Amino acid sequence: MRSGAQEAQHFMVNIIEKGKNQHYIRSEISTTVILETLGLLYRSLTRTNTFDKFNVSVFELAENTLGVYLRGICTEKGLIEINNHKNLTTFNENKT
Repeated sequence: MRSGAQEAQHFMVNIIEKGKNQHYIRSEISTTVILETLGLLYRSLTRTNTFDKFNVSVFELAENTLGVYLRGICTEKGLIEINNHKNLTTFNENKT
């Protein structure tokens, strides 16, 4: 039986691999490195005070860290999809 963390990791690995197979995520980037980097950014945002000095919303911080990283791992095809669905792919508090 898997723990919640193991299930979440398995879920994320599947998403990353599917993105690579469908040419949305750059295939030359290691899946484990992507996963570790996303986790590190998330933990830095949620479990430290590293970004407090910038005095901006959590949504702006997420956009400027996680959002930038996610765009960086995308292929051109992936970036087109992100840009076509900005209402779903940006971090803000006004989602409906």
